[in-house]
Amino acid sequence: MPKKTLVTLLTTALMSAGLAGFSSFTTIAQGADPYPGTVPTLCDSGGPHTLKSGRSPRSSLYVKPAGSGRPKGSMAVQYIYQPTGKVRGTKSLSYAGKRVNFRGPKLKKPGRWLIRLTFDTPRTSVYQGCKDSYTLTVKRG
Repeated sequence: MPKKTLVTLLTTALMSAGLAGFSSFTTIAQGADPYPGTVPTLCDSGGPHTLKSGRSPRSSLYVKPAGSGRPKGSMAVQYIYQPTGKVRGTKSLSYAGKRVNFRGPKLKKPGRWLIRLTFDTPRTSVYQGCKDSYTLTVKRG
């Protein structure tokens, strides 16, 4: 075998081995979440706007991400009596990408109530958390 052919084969073998090792390195780096908390989300909550005293409101929450995907995390719900600002009750639920329907505590005091919903994601998630709220009027019944 001529000397040039041997050097060419050896060089080709070394370069292909080096590129194979480099491509496996980039595959490992791509597996990690490089930018956690960069995909914005929008919370869409809803429920009744009027309720009789002594009943518990039915509420729901849906989290819409920008683009496709289903964010997962936890949500916290607070029931706040508007005239005094006191929190009547809190509720924690898990969220797995679909609309969540739930019942709140029985609201006995007539007046305006604020239902505040907060969605939080794990630290390593690419999705951001979001907040939403709506008001509810409890009437004597």
